[in-house]
Amino acid sequence: MKYAKENGRSDEWVKRGLWRVRRPKRRKSIIQPTGVEDCGGELVFKYRLPRSGSLINRLKVVGDLQVNNRQFEVKLNSINIHGKIEDECVELQVRCDKKGYINTKTFMEKLLSRSLNCIGCGACISSCPQGALQATERDVVVSDKCDRCWNCLKVPCVIEDSERMTSVKMDPFMISPCEKGLAMNHILLPNGELGEVLARRLRAKGIDIEIHEGGRVLCVSKTFPTWRLERYLMNSLFNE
Repeated sequence: MKYAKENGRSDEWVKRGLWRVRRPKRRKSIIQPTGVEDCGGELVFKYRLPRSGSLINRLKVVGDLQVNNRQFEVKLNSINIHGKIEDECVELQVRCDKKGYINTKTFMEKLLSRSLNCIGCGACISSCPQGALQATERDVVVSDKCDRCWNCLKVPCVIEDSERMTSVKMDPFMISPCEKGLAMNHILLPNGELGEVLARRLRAKGIDIEIHEGGRVLCVSKTFPTWRLERYLMNSLFNE
């Protein structure tokens, strides 16, 4: 309370436990998939994540975690997660049905981001009706009592009220500025067929677009809003 008063912090700031993250803001880091595959009715996302004991343990909230030496796997309905533990990183593969992609994206982005950023504050522990969560010095451990109610992911996380250090994204495409400095955005897609569909839709609206690598790379003027590009991409991929 003394720190809060001296620095003009509100009672709400104290009650929500934001004093735990009063360190200076850090630059936000975003982790995108290293690869995305369109396998008919499924999408496969591949990641290379920082090695973290918290990351592997937190996957217990998805389902029955199977670990064999440095390999691990966990399944839940339409989600299949397989990984390999390397010396300095974790190779992760997330496979999901296209029909449930939006819900899977929301769930996995929150789970992976919170796992990598966990500071062991214990703010989520009281949310578990089974008492399956236990705080350690640096993270939160999930025990076998977990019944996958996901209350721990529904409650606010104090790290998300500060500048999140690492954010994991599960987008089936990537939009990035032209590496050569041209006033263009490059759209990287999992397959050329999707690129051809998107290019036709954009051209039908009078938008200039270039197709490269058989449709896997599209170039669009930076004057076209990124949020609109993302909407067209989602509609094309999921036929909404």
